[in-house]
Amino acid sequence: MSIFQEFLENSLNKKIKNLVPLTGGASADINRIIFEDNKEFIVRRSVVKDKAVMAIPKNMEAKIQKIVKEYGAPVPEIIMEFSEGAEIGEGYVMQSVGGETIPRKILRDDSYKNIRNKLPYEIGKSFTESGFNKVAKEMMTEFKDKIIIPEDVICVNSLDSVEGITCD
Repeated sequence: MSIFQEFLENSLNKKIKNLVPLTGGASADINRIIFEDNKEFIVRRSVVKDKAVMAIPKNMEAKIQKIVKEYGAPVPEIIMEFSEGAEIGEGYVMQSVGGETIPRKILRDDSYKNIRNKLPYEIGKSFTESGFNKVAKEMMTEFKDKIIIPEDVICVNSLDSVEGITCD
């Protein structure tokens, strides 16, 4: 058993049957946790010592996800956050939600051709039902000192009044 799996079992008070590596990209390690009772969670963590330039810290990712969840967005619930030493890293555990997450597959695979035209509507619907403008304003206010906004960013009316952010 790995140190990471032992950490997860102790933190979640559950025995893990399988820890399955998923595609994580350059700045994240993502695993599916399958417990002995067959319930599943997802764990996302950063284990790289040198932070990737474009990567959002995992604690910020978790906080953003909690904010949009509070506004009713259809996102998984965050179960636990952690920030440990080099072997464990920083990250969070969340509910597992079925479905494809890799854009290339959704955009190209024939098995998704029937949903491609419906997807933009569903995304727009979830934005409007979750009060996206309020969420965006709260996140910009909360994280304005922690994110880099390029000078040529195009501001949206709902963000004009965020203190410390100027839209020309």
